[in-house]
Amino acid sequence: MLRLREIVLGGIGAALTGIVLWTLPNLVQSWEWKTLDLRFQWRGAVSTDPNLVLIEADDESAQTFGRWPWRRTVHAHLIELLADQKARAVVYDVLFALKGDPLEDRALQQAIDTAGNVVFPVAVRLLEKRAPYAPDHSGAGLKWQGLDLPPEAKRYFLANRAIFPLARLAEHVAGLGHIATNRDADGIIRRVPLLVNYNKKLVPSLAFQGVLQYLKIPPQNVVPGKNTIRLLDVQFPGSTVKRDIAIPVDEQGQMLINYAGRWSDTFLHASMAAVLDRPQAGETATGPSVTLEDKLLLVANTISGYDAKPVPMEKDFPGVGVHANIINTLLTESFLRETSPAFHVLLVLFLSLATAQVLAIRYYTLQALFVAILFAGYAFAAAFLFQSNLVLPVVGPLTAIAVTTLWVSLYNASSEKEAADMMKHTAEMLSGEKKKVEAEIENLSRDFTAREQEMDALSRQYRQEKVQLEARIRDLRLHTGLGPALGRLTEPSFQECREHGIVTLEESVVQTFRELKQVAPNASSVLLLGESGTGKELFARALHRLSGRTGRFIDINLAACPEGLVESELFGHVKGAFTGATSDKAGRFRDADGGTLFLDEIGEVKPELQVKLLRVLQEREVTPVGGTRSYKVNVRIVSATNKDLKEEMEAGRFRSDLYYRLNTIPFTLQPLRERPKDIELLAWHFMDRYKHRYQRNINGISKKAMEVLKAHTWPGNVREFENVIERGVTLAEGNVIQEKDLQLKGEMEAAAVSAPAKASPGNRDTSFLETLRAHRFEINATAKQLEVSRNTVASRFKGICFQRLVENNGDCAQAARSVSGDGSDYDFVLQKLEEYYQNLVKGSETWTDVESAVADALKRSRNVPTAYHPAIAQLVRDRFARDHPPAGSV
Repeated sequence: MLRLREIVLGGIGAALTGIVLWTLPNLVQSWEWKTLDLRFQWRGAVSTDPNLVLIEADDESAQTFGRWPWRRTVHAHLIELLADQKARAVVYDVLFALKGDPLEDRALQQAIDTAGNVVFPVAVRLLEKRAPYAPDHSGAGLKWQGLDLPPEAKRYFLANRAIFPLARLAEHVAGLGHIATNRDADGIIRRVPLLVNYNKKLVPSLAFQGVLQYLKIPPQNVVPGKNTIRLLDVQFPGSTVKRDIAIPVDEQGQMLINYAGRWSDTFLHASMAAVLDRPQAGETATGPSVTLEDKLLLVANTISGYDAKPVPMEKDFPGVGVHANIINTLLTESFLRETSPAFHVLLVLFLSLATAQVLAIRYYTLQALFVAILFAGYAFAAAFLFQSNLVLPVVGPLTAIAVTTLWVSLYNASSEKEAADMMKHTAEMLSGEKKKVEAEIENLSRDFTAREQEMDALSRQYRQEKVQLEARIRDLRLHTGLGPALGRLTEPSFQECREHGIVTLEESVVQTFRELKQVAPNASSVLLLGESGTGKELFARALHRLSGRTGRFIDINLAACPEGLVESELFGHVKGAFTGATSDKAGRFRDADGGTLFLDEIGEVKPELQVKLLRVLQEREVTPVGGTRSYKVNVRIVSATNKDLKEEMEAGRFRSDLYYRLNTIPFTLQPLRERPKDIELLAWHFMDRYKHRYQRNINGISKKAMEVLKAHTWPGNVREFENVIERGVTLAEGNVIQEKDLQLKGEMEAAAVSAPAKASPGNRDTSFLETLRAHRFEINATAKQLEVSRNTVASRFKGICFQRLVENNGDCAQAARSVSGDGSDYDFVLQKLEEYYQNLVKGSETWTDVESAVADALKRSRNVPTAYHPAIAQLVRDRFARDHPPAGSV
């Protein structure tokens, strides 16, 4: 939850970001354009409308018809051919503005008139934004038909200085469209004005006019607006449904072009020379055959060196490619939608607040990490959402993160300096009181020691009652010890194990899985060894899924299959092979063809069947019982057993050649008793499964029940463990599974954390050390959980250190490893242990007899529980013996 401090800092960061963006608008816009271009390039090519075909006057055509421009009879012939092919609309991007040969012009006029669906271009000049209208018309004297200018379109671009096609040609075309594009400041074409204000009429662009002609949309169904241009009652070819289309534009009537990709990777292309030389109607002469009927055809010049324009995808993009991408954007309705300025402001404010919250974290490394994640995460989100045609701003939000990071870091540095100065002043004020406080602490320590001795005397009176009460409380208290280990489940190896149903926190199990994954792609036979219930079938199924084999996973339990039917189950049989064989049966080997066959309990196979099984493995073919025909099979064999096959082989009960054939790659699965870290994880896993299956409101397992689970040896392994958890879920009377619900009596004593009064310190300290390790040896946190004072925890920890030193013959390093457990806090424990030992024995050299040295050490360690006094005495005696060797010794 955001605090007021983070809200204020984030708000200031957003304000600073606004100032930066406002003072550098051109630079910001330039970078924003570059990020848009990068998103186009990162996305790559996308599919285009198959009804759009480009007919190009390319280099191949130039070799046929000579240098451009060509005779107009070539164009007339092409238009006649396209009309004959029943093209739905032809956008002819060639400006016939100059007079030519009268006969050729007449032929072109007749071809246009006959086709009735040709759209010609008009060259115009776009006026600057908000410039007064100045038509300066210098065209051919034609009246360009357009839409009425509504108030909503008053800010659309103005156009003048139109250059029309010849009047005798323009009067016969189906429509005219302007070919002006509004380049951005860096020269890149990213937008197109779909409608421009020419002589107080809105006239369409060439590509837009072509789409209107293709979709047969009358002028009255085109409704220009401030932010959209709506097309009413649009019916696409081949569809019976009419619907409206809203084209997003800016206030100047410009649509953001959704470029489909690089020129060579997009659209259907056909050479003009190849089209004019078509072998038969409906097919092009080059490339894949393309039917031109009911297509929108875009004809233009793409000869090298002509009309190249810079676009986001590449710098030398054919001009016709811009028209093609406009048409494709309109036909596929893949409009790029930009977010509003209000959304930009909210986005900057949100990211500034998020950055301020991240920088409230205490550690600088984590701050840098999370800021980097926030920065990269937003950049990735903008690129990812671009694939859904949503254009998010990039420069402004990322600037907000950077500016807020710099501002908050400077503020924090200043605040930390002030805090350090204040702390120094406070320390100087308190230094004068230090001696008084130390004296008072010493008096309190003596009083506390006396009280503790009294408490020790009292504790012996009710210890038995306490043990019983603690056991009962543990059986009522929910066990929550799994938390610190859950982080490992997110590691890739452990997560991949869970995806295959293997629930574990043991590195050895994960290592087995890694080795299994390594051999999975090979076809070698695999032998899974291990006790019953260790999950051999689970690993077999994982091996099959990892292998990539396309066939099925077939399993058979050879111990559960009747002896007389094993051969039929494995190899199949033909109809009439034996009594009851009423139809042919393929058998498990053929069922698993192309996949994996899992032979469970392979050690139970009789010797006579072992011979037949060996033959199938060697020949890779099976013969059904009663049949004569053999079938080739491609099967990966995975076998499993809980027996010692090598011992069976040596006893003559298992063939050695079959053993070596099956034992190509062996894996031995650990029994559950060797996987102590998995007890809690499996308990929660199976509890969650069965509480949902039986619809029981179970919240967890009591501490005492968990201790019983950990103490059990689990001869039936995971299978037995799962049954016990299922029993606990079924029998639980409340929402916590208790010891009695598990029905595993007699195990609590073996796992008890608090031992009887006469138990050794080593046994009594087990639970206490586990709590210390769980809290990384934080004294205050441990005292809070155990509900005792800080001094009690510290003195007992000191006593444990002395006890482990005695048990390890004074070896501090070995004793520290024993106390720290998994070794994660080894350095800290070693430092404390050496400090305690040096303080204990520092006065032994001043005494002339060992008993006086021991008495002095016990007096100085009177706050340490009496159970550890023998260890203190032993350590002092050993040190005294080293410091005062007997006379005459070397």
